[in-house]
Amino acid sequence: MLNGHPQLQGLRRWSLVTSDAHALYHQFGFRELASPEKHMEDVVRNPYGDGG
Repeated sequence: MLNGHPQLQGLRRWSLVTSDAHALYHQFGFRELASPEKHMEDVVRNPYGDGG
């Protein structure tokens, strides 16, 4: 996995978003959020405009 790369050794947390591959990523050490009530997001629904 990427956490073996020398330049990434100082990272404390990796985040991942998936709608249907929880079991797959669980095999690589990802777990459900320990404190989901502390997490927030600001989603830009269409960052590139309408394409027109």
